[in-house]
Amino acid sequence: MALLAALPSSERDAVLAITLGRISEYPSVTAEALTQHIEHYDKHGYVAMYDLIVDKMAAVGLPVIDNNGHLRGSISIVALSERIRSRETELIDSMRTEVDQIVKTL
Repeated sequence: MALLAALPSSERDAVLAITLGRISEYPSVTAEALTQHIEHYDKHGYVAMYDLIVDKMAAVGLPVIDNNGHLRGSISIVALSERIRSRETELIDSMRTEVDQIVKTL
């Protein structure tokens, strides 16, 4: 999700359209739900998904964007929702530090 959210809007829309056509077995993953996660990314710089695909599971993710503005990958953490929710700020801060270190090696 962090990769999708970090794409330029024209690419994001194209990928989103393709993705929605292939995930019918996940009825909770709707265009509206994904759009809300993208809006969260646009506001906060990371994606956080709770109980969307698997009940009681969550994921947080950040894109890896190099110094030239190119999307190079992403990092994420998946765990029980209660464990991520209680430490979300701490986890995101640590992940941002790791992304910074990754970018330095690119």
